[in-house]
Amino acid sequence: AKSLLVSGSSLGTAVGAYLVAAIAETWGWRAGFIIFAILGLALSVLFLRVSKPMARPIRNSSSGLEKVPVKALLRQPIIWKLVAMQFGVGIFIWGMGQWMPSYWVQVKGLQLTSAGIATAIPSLAAFVAMIAIGALVDKWPGFEGKLIAALMAIAIVFVYLTYIADTIPLGVAFLAVAQLAA
Repeated sequence: AKSLLVSGSSLGTAVGAYLVAAIAETWGWRAGFIIFAILGLALSVLFLRVSKPMARPIRNSSSGLEKVPVKALLRQPIIWKLVAMQFGVGIFIWGMGQWMPSYWVQVKGLQLTSAGIATAIPSLAAFVAMIAIGALVDKWPGFEGKLIAALMAIAIVFVYLTYIADTIPLGVAFLAVAQLAA
């Protein structure tokens, strides 16, 4: 479930990277703001219409069902570990996603739409990998922490390799491995 949840942001990054680049190249950067504002508003309305309440009571053996107060959740160490993990992954994914198109255009000389594709490919790879890694972790409980530590080390190495890559395809491949690992 966690891997499906987290993988959605990689898929969105992949699609968004290409769409933003294509829109900006075709109609200018202002059109991107307008189109995504309208899209965001439409998705918000759709979400409000189809979503069910997210606050679900949990079973408490002594008193039946009861809601868990936010303060009680914030006292749980696992919540803070998950927040820290998402923060670290968020910095990496969002930072790379925001910066890479500019890098591909300014340093490597790509057209904006091509830069969007170059940024989208690693995110698509990460989308698939996150689901696969989630399935692996489900098969081997207790392995998650060691796997995450190893993958983060791999991500760091491949971000550096992306930086020193001589060609765009090699840079895209390295970035794909880095995002796959992150």
